Amino acid sequence: MQIDDETLMAFADGELDPATTTRVAAAIDADPDLQARLRLFSESRNRLQAEAQDAFAQSSAQDAQLIARIRAASVAPANTAAATSGAVDISAATPGNINRRPLAAIAAALALALIGGGLWWQLGDSAGSARLDAAQVAALDNLPSGEAQALDEQTTLTMIASYRNGKDELCREFETHNATGMKISVACRDRDDWSPRFAMDVEAATDGYVPAAGELEELDAFLANTQAGAPLTPEEEAAALAE
Repeated sequence: MQIDDETLMAFADGELDPATTTRVAAAIDADPDLQARLRLFSESRNRLQAEAQDAFAQSSAQDAQLIARIRAASVAPANTAAATSGAVDISAATPGNINRRPLAAIAAALALALIGGGLWWQLGDSAGSARLDAAQVAALDNLPSGEAQALDEQTTLTMIASYRNGKDELCREFETHNATGMKISVACRDRDDWSPRFAMDVEAATDGYVPAAGELEELDAFLANTQAGAPLTPEEEAAALAE
């Protein structure tokens, strides 16, 4: 029985039908060369899987650190915050467009069970009575991810990332900060208008602590449920905003 590499790899991955699996297994048992090829395929696959898992773990840890740094840099002390008319660039120390990796559907389901007060979640095309003010819309239209700008004397908006959801809508995650806490929000562009899709309140902490990405289960669940794609690069973001 002649066994090509594709069939041998499918055998190693358990993807053959039972009858073919039996024939291939018998051929491998009788052929030392096939045994060596199978061992090579299996070892290569296991090594690649281990490397991919290690890279994912390292990237996830870096993502959490970068997101925490963006949030920490954007939280101004309540008694010292002053409004400015321009954008404050914090991207030199903390790049925007962090790689968000939505959780699996089971994680989304578990997180949804934990959703409590201070959160509304809109999965439709609009968010009911919730509205974005003119300053927020202007920031969504123009502010690059990783930058912050004052909305008024008490409130600062920080743009976290841009991405496309499962409907291919352009969406932007941002945070607003004031003396009492911060709100994490997501708005998506529906035709020419921005529509709020997610918001949750986070109370201000006296020690200046801000949550990292992995601690925001509701946000992770929302991103997973709406099939959030990878964050756009700065170039992709600029092109998408110009559309």
